Amino acid sequence: MTSRIIILVTGISIFACGQQKDLREVATPADSYAEKVTDRMEPTDSDPDNLTVLERSVVFYAPKPEELNTKIIDQAIREGLIQAMGDFAYYASIVSDSLESMEISSSYTNKRYITLNQVDGQEVIDRHELKAPMGMILFDGVEQYDLIPGMQTHLSLLASISDFFRVQTTLSVPLLDYFDPLESPSIHIYSSHSDILNQVGRRIHPSYYSEFGETISKKANRFHMSVYAYHKFELSDSLAAFICRVPSTYDESAVKLYVWDMSNQKIISQKLLAENVWNEKWILVKDSWIQKGSEPGKFSFISRQREARVKDGKRTETDSLSGWQWTGTNFQPLSTTGLSLNDYPLRDWDSYQEPIPPTEITIIDEDFVWLPLETGDLTWENIIMEVPKPYDIDKVPIENRIASLQMDTLITISRTNLRLKFYRAPNDIILVDGEVTDSSIPLKMGIQVGISKMEFASHFDDLSHLEIIPDLIRIRSKSADRIISYSFQQDTLSRIEFTNFIH
Repeated sequence: MTSRIIILVTGISIFACGQQKDLREVATPADSYAEKVTDRMEPTDSDPDNLTVLERSVVFYAPKPEELNTKIIDQAIREGLIQAMGDFAYYASIVSDSLESMEISSSYTNKRYITLNQVDGQEVIDRHELKAPMGMILFDGVEQYDLIPGMQTHLSLLASISDFFRVQTTLSVPLLDYFDPLESPSIHIYSSHSDILNQVGRRIHPSYYSEFGETISKKANRFHMSVYAYHKFELSDSLAAFICRVPSTYDESAVKLYVWDMSNQKIISQKLLAENVWNEKWILVKDSWIQKGSEPGKFSFISRQREARVKDGKRTETDSLSGWQWTGTNFQPLSTTGLSLNDYPLRDWDSYQEPIPPTEITIIDEDFVWLPLETGDLTWENIIMEVPKPYDIDKVPIENRIASLQMDTLITISRTNLRLKFYRAPNDIILVDGEVTDSSIPLKMGIQVGISKMEFASHFDDLSHLEIIPDLIRIRSKSADRIISYSFQQDTLSRIEFTNFIH
């Protein structure tokens, strides 16, 4: 699987605090692609910043792109939220497909106001006042609504939707009835963020969550996660083992085996069988292989756990086997001496292989991007002073699309290995774009075509610590209206490109 989902931020107000929380306490996920729900934007409303909901619906809300630039100064938080918005749109698209069969309307909006057309009047929700920048609103089309802030997996979102619209029965059945009998003498248990690979299971009613311990119960309730039943098998007249997927670090990625005392109706022992966690600095994949014993009530399992940790751009891995045996009353360690890792292939590790070095990177440096020359900005006057002669100047009239009857001019300065285009209005001459492939325009700090990649990187803190520096480096303003791109070939700066957006 080449794409990956990692829940990034849940239940926090980035706009309010401007600081990222501990990811272990938030349900979060990286790059998965489906038909984007953002392509199904809500119908045009008479108020350009208001969405009116007339019937029972699910509304996914997210911030506008310009809000990220104006309200979030920290680059890491802004980039993290952009990634989270992409993941959120992916989850929303999956949920929207399912809602069609339920005959429930859905929409995706970045409008500030969401108006619910209730029987006794209108309820207006101001997205700017919500405690999380993205989330889901459930409306029954009459008067009841629920707000689910932050991000969860599509399974959790669908579970919340089912509970709200009472699509799923709320009648409780005995806990063991949720599990299918394990007929096979052996089974491979694994976990994945992929719907194709994952062993999904049957959702257990939330009234049973407390049986799985306080940690799981609180996380399920707080982050709208669920518990899913897989298999069960008897151990004795009073004991049974069952396997289910439960909330973990970021989503329901942990698969555990529980020993259930049928007489006392409680869990007396448990073991982690599978896990699948991935973020920028930590990868953990664990699978287990269960083998029923020849004697009734006994079984054993072998687990393989592989981890990769990334620190300062360096990746270190560990890979190990462990084993446990149920004796009839408790678990005892099982020796794995003589066993080979190759005999226990992990189901979902291939996508976590050593990443390909990045081909490009973007950093923000307001001072450099707006004042790149020793003499200041890339103005007409400063450029004329720098460009060696001879050069050509070409002028083309262009109609101003804002000011009627006004004609402006596009001016192009060109020579071998250089092209610069300016826009001249009555009161100013502004650089539009350009490129240079020789040393005719030296920028400040001695940056010009021909210098080495290491020399270039030494001038920027965001690059100097990197072990691998990509061949394309973009330096831009905070609002991305000025970008200078540097292309390297064989570790040598070969091209500088300028892009400026006229306001």
